[in-house]
Amino acid sequence: DTVFNDVRRTILYTLGNFAADAAQVDTVKANKDIYLGEAKAAFEALQKDPGKQYADAARQGLTSVLRVMGDTTAIHNACKDQVANPSAYSFLALVQCGVMLNDSKDLPNATKLFQAATTINPYHRDGLFNFALMQIGNGDALFDAARADTNKLNWAKAAESMAQYQDAVKTINRLVA
Repeated sequence: DTVFNDVRRTILYTLGNFAADAAQVDTVKANKDIYLGEAKAAFEALQKDPGKQYADAARQGLTSVLRVMGDTTAIHNACKDQVANPSAYSFLALVQCGVMLNDSKDLPNATKLFQAATTINPYHRDGLFNFALMQIGNGDALFDAARADTNKLNWAKAAESMAQYQDAVKTINRLVA
């Protein structure tokens, strides 16, 4: 029974990857949609019963398929648990969802996940690079906000924005060090 479940999980994982790969090389749109639907179904089934070794693989496969499909609502749904409780997830799961949310233009949640990932592994270049990119994007807005708050004589808000901007610079310096 246990062996059967392990074999079923391996087959679902293999089918999901095979269908996702087929969708990327097939030039007929109708075929791509069929392959992506099959890949999505396989990864969703695997996600319901990942066993001990397929939780990250199922999550990664599903979010990758959703990304290719362009389904931003489903991506947000797939990553909602990581956003709600990042400390419960692995570095890989946080970075994967962070990339997907960034591609979906959800910069605040992508930033949150990359920050959590760098907390788990503060020296991993992928985590630092993505977190720095988020901070640069947010940093420009923070710098502009600080300038606007200074012009309005809102010193406390300007100081807060500048502190966040300086944190972004520190992350970038860690990346290039």
